[in-house]
Amino acid sequence: MVGAILAPDMTRYCRNGKDVLWSTLISVIVGEIGINLIAVLMAHAVNSSDVVTIALQTSGWLGAATVVFATVKINDINLYSASLGFTNILDSVFGKHVNRGLLTLIVGVIGTVLSVMGILDQFVNFLIFLGIWVPPIGGIMVVDYFILKRSRQLLDESRAQGALPESCEAWNPVSIVAWALGFGIGYLFDWGIPSLNSLIVAGISYYVGMRLFGATLDQKWKSVNMDQAG
Repeated sequence: MVGAILAPDMTRYCRNGKDVLWSTLISVIVGEIGINLIAVLMAHAVNSSDVVTIALQTSGWLGAATVVFATVKINDINLYSASLGFTNILDSVFGKHVNRGLLTLIVGVIGTVLSVMGILDQFVNFLIFLGIWVPPIGGIMVVDYFILKRSRQLLDESRAQGALPESCEAWNPVSIVAWALGFGIGYLFDWGIPSLNSLIVAGISYYVGMRLFGATLDQKWKSVNMDQAG
């Protein structure tokens, strides 16, 4: 779920939609299915679930080094997404333009310190929590772009120019409420698949909320843009 939500960050420099599709399919089929299947077979072969032990017994120090460098690469991608997210939040919500390089350094240092303090001991619980926290964002994005088609014309025009839109909605209270409802349902109720439940509830809540209050929010957004232009 987290990978799906972060996919736009990873594929935003692709040339077209076809490149996005193939890069996503290849990474899922080869990475998520193929490599994980090989990893399971290797774990059974050495009778251990420890990644370093598996690498050492099957490939020696070269395999262990590969695991280390692969971890560095994965964390590099995580740091990229984290710094991009924090930069967008500070810029859109608080109007603060920060140096992204400096912010990336700060986030990396904080992550490293937390790792040394033993945060990885709660890694599985963190992933479970993240799998409920993040999916509602995807439900809201899908409804907003594909169903309600808000800002579709603005995005199409800016895409044709190869640039970002000159203005965007700073924040949307309906999306915040929809996200909170989706997260709450996914976290509090165990029936079904929590990640999917949170995504669906957030999407439906956002759709209903925007049908009720969307016109007012869009009018306020247009008024703000006109004031800024003036």
